[in-house]
Amino acid sequence: MRARLEAAQGAWPAIWLLPETGKWPDSGEIDILERLNHDDFVYQTVHTNYTYVQQQTDNPPHSAKAPIKTDDYNIYTVEILPEQLIFSVNGEQTFVYPRITTDRPGQYPFGSPYYLLVDMQIEGDWVGKADPAQYPIEMNVDWVRFYDLVEK
Repeated sequence: MRARLEAAQGAWPAIWLLPETGKWPDSGEIDILERLNHDDFVYQTVHTNYTYVQQQTDNPPHSAKAPIKTDDYNIYTVEILPEQLIFSVNGEQTFVYPRITTDRPGQYPFGSPYYLLVDMQIEGDWVGKADPAQYPIEMNVDWVRFYDLVEK
């Protein structure tokens, strides 16, 4: 996806994936990006039963920050592979969430179809209150592309 995210106090643009079937967080959530306020980076996060309910957030790390061009378009990518999720911004790999061997359930539920959400939330516990003087703002989406993994 290629998008430009305008900044404002209380703005929370997000581009993320949820599974077509199953319940949250057992079936997973993939946050390709979330930007808060005027940050010069985006958060990229994986939510699963393992990371959210069981609080296993460090083995492996479930989130990273990736720098962005704040006043320009950026290209955001996630590759959903059988053994890992690979996140990139502007062609640079920024975060990898691998399948690991663990006795805990629900660590890597990313084997089913997902759908894309593109949204702009205003205000919230994480992003804070909005400053009306900084609005309106926009999230401009230039293009979105989906590719199927072809196993050889």
